[in-house]
Amino acid sequence: MPAIYAFLITAMALGAGFLLSTIEQPRIYARFRNLDGLRGMAAVFVMIHHSALWYRYQTENKWYTSSAFYTHLGEGAVVIFFMLTGFLFWGKIRSSAHIDWQRLYHSRYRRIMPMYLFSIILLLAIALFSQYLTLIHHAGEIVGDFLLFRSSYLWRDYPDISLIDAGVTWTLAYEWFFYFSLPVLASFLYKTPANRRYWLFVYALLLILGFFRIWHLHAKFLMLFVYGAIAFELTRHPRIAPLRQVMVSWKGTMLILLCSVIAIYHYENAYETGASFLYAVIFIVIAQGNSIFGLLESNATKILGDISYSIYLLHGIVLYCLFHVFHPATLSGHWLVAAGAILCTILVSNVTYLKVERVFMA
Repeated sequence: MPAIYAFLITAMALGAGFLLSTIEQPRIYARFRNLDGLRGMAAVFVMIHHSALWYRYQTENKWYTSSAFYTHLGEGAVVIFFMLTGFLFWGKIRSSAHIDWQRLYHSRYRRIMPMYLFSIILLLAIALFSQYLTLIHHAGEIVGDFLLFRSSYLWRDYPDISLIDAGVTWTLAYEWFFYFSLPVLASFLYKTPANRRYWLFVYALLLILGFFRIWHLHAKFLMLFVYGAIAFELTRHPRIAPLRQVMVSWKGTMLILLCSVIAIYHYENAYETGASFLYAVIFIVIAQGNSIFGLLESNATKILGDISYSIYLLHGIVLYCLFHVFHPATLSGHWLVAAGAILCTILVSNVTYLKVERVFMA
């Protein structure tokens, strides 16, 4: 059964997270402490998902998996990442009518770009080492596409290179679109002078035209941020309070399990409307405080949450390197290499979190 490998690797990742937490304490959050643990679990699931894709690639030369379980592990994790962003940043503008936008965007830039650029430098170094020397002749195009998170466009002439990072950077364009839309959303929440509302309308129009023209964004992914915002509103709604005790209990955990099973076995992928709705229900229950029997509030998952951005950007690179060094002939051999790659990713990500991410965040 495919779930066995996923369960064993998840247990290994949690063990690694626990050991790291004895060395480096995870960050402490006053509210929504379980959401960072959720982010850590999502990062682990993305790694397992791409490990499954690598098995098909090495056996059939096709970047896909026929397993609905492994498909939902990765795509469901992306859905959760988007909902987390919607939840947290909608919460920021709901919590204060006076947002320092310059400070917010500066902090987002320092949070996202340094580690992103570090991962791209690694990717290009591996690509050149792999004898893609013709990339040198397109240096300007390469830099421009990467700064715009458009690596998928760049690799149209070099399809194998997209395997190096598993093509994960497409989600960052959606993240930045949401960040840039926050002033417009805030204008609907609070009283805005008429002249400023006019300029916000022009800004919103240019934002939509620019992003949709350059990145061809899909509404189904933008809807995930809306689900995250709805989840935040439900944490504040007084009528939900009587249900909160149910959601945080074992009954809420059973609802999470039930929605997961229905999503995996009824929908081909996590981006279908029905599946996304089920993941939204899961996220809402967790946002109300359900920690899945304490798992999401453990130091192991929280430390994985701290380093999840590095994990997300680097795991494809580590998988690429190890699967090009080792060529396992059996399914069990494949998952043994994948487990080693995931363990290496967690250890390397802890270093990059401390030496790259946290340095620029500070």
